[in-house]
Amino acid sequence: MHSIHWLSLSGVLALGCAEKIGDDGTGSDTGGSIDNVINGEITTTTIDATNEDNWVYLDFETSSLVSVGSADSDLSWDIGFQRYKAKINGGVSGSGDMVVAILTSEDFDALTAAPNSGYITDADDDDGDGIPEYAMESWYDYDFSTHVLTPADQVYVLLTVEGNYIKLRFDDYYDESGTSGIVTFSWGMIAGPSGDGDGDGDGDGDGDGDGDGDGDGDGDDTGGGDDIGQDDSAINCTSTSELVSTSDDGAESVTIVESENGTSWVCLTFEDGSQVESDWSMAWQQWTGVFPTGTQGAILDGVDFDTLTSAPADGWSADNLTLMSDWYNYDTTTHILTAKDRVYALMDPDGGYWKLQMLSYYGDDDTVHQPKFRWAAISGPE
Repeated sequence: MHSIHWLSLSGVLALGCAEKIGDDGTGSDTGGSIDNVINGEITTTTIDATNEDNWVYLDFETSSLVSVGSADSDLSWDIGFQRYKAKINGGVSGSGDMVVAILTSEDFDALTAAPNSGYITDADDDDGDGIPEYAMESWYDYDFSTHVLTPADQVYVLLTVEGNYIKLRFDDYYDESGTSGIVTFSWGMIAGPSGDGDGDGDGDGDGDGDGDGDGDGDGDDTGGGDDIGQDDSAINCTSTSELVSTSDDGAESVTIVESENGTSWVCLTFEDGSQVESDWSMAWQQWTGVFPTGTQGAILDGVDFDTLTSAPADGWSADNLTLMSDWYNYDTTTHILTAKDRVYALMDPDGGYWKLQMLSYYGDDDTVHQPKFRWAAISGPE
């Protein structure tokens, strides 16, 4: 419910003409002003949303504003702004099936994976103020004495139209001169829900991107000794068939997975590289690859896949759901994922040993969400 909140604020903004940059179309549905500052994997975006009549629309995958004719049917945009209002391409606002989870007092920098539950979307007006119940309407705190908006201590996780997960934190609503309607927020891509079952999306594993393979946080790179691994009960293997293609030349197998679905997993078995709905060896959802409970793995950076014939004696981790959380390098300028130069040694729940190396994330026609990897059986530690 937000009738008092929105009506009071609308009155203030209607009277505050001095804060407006102007009605010259800079914040219109067909263009606008945007500034992106990239720092590692995080982009800080500033958008001119000062126009009171028109919306400004952003596409996360291209980090750019897009021209939108009919917002409720256009799939080119992910998030829209009109001064203090923010809407997503889902629910009553659009046909993009977008949802968002609101995480209170979450550490933005430490968040690496989307939560498993708690998602909402834009809904119909339920309080009669003529404004939809936008899922992100609580992004700010409003001071009725000073009429100043400050970002609330919240982190947002959005599922984009294309099926990617984005973490987002609002930073400001004013420019350096105090002009309102200049929305600044930081955001970056994160992994999909880890299936850890605790709803916080952190997987309780490494996920820190440092490549040290230390999933238990003790710094010894051993995976916690008696740790039995993470619960995979939330991994729902899709029944949609023909999403896995495997070729075998006798020495190794090469598998391509069509993993574009952002809500279900494509599962396969190392027995013959085929797609399965149960008793799986590996599962994929977009860029996230996981292994079943009981699997252990070791990250071998710079190791030659072809010459590796036996599993290492140490360096093992039981964090089956986060072992591959940083298998790629992400270019924040081109938004391209490239596989790191590493090999994964695996011990499956039945005691079999395997080696696996990521090759790419794109199909022959540059289609995204098509992870390609090679794998083969190896002997146990010597």
